[in-house]
Amino acid sequence: MKSSVRHLSNLIMSLFPEADKVEPKPNLDYLCMDMTWKTNDDPQRKSKRSKTFRITISQEQIEDYELLPQRAKDEFDEKVTHFIQNKKTSMEPIHNNPYGASAPIEEWHVVV
Repeated sequence: MKSSVRHLSNLIMSLFPEADKVEPKPNLDYLCMDMTWKTNDDPQRKSKRSKTFRITISQEQIEDYELLPQRAKDEFDEKVTHFIQNKKTSMEPIHNNPYGASAPIEEWHVVV
């Protein structure tokens, strides 16, 4: 299962070239990773980071993925790519939390 999680994590990371901080959550039976980056939207806050985007793929989907033949895995990968790209078109990484406060977390549960 870990190789499937690693593969899907790498796929998702490739769709976020702007992310300079990626934190996969290890030792889980499902995929969970947080991504964030500097927003460069506030000259008074040079280190302000985007919202954290937490992306998950359920254990059930990971287990089913492992049972698929390679062609079906490739199709699954395409669906994940499409899901993420679609979500990115409407995402808003900028937030207005005050200096020193944690950035909000936006969760995306991948369902393909």
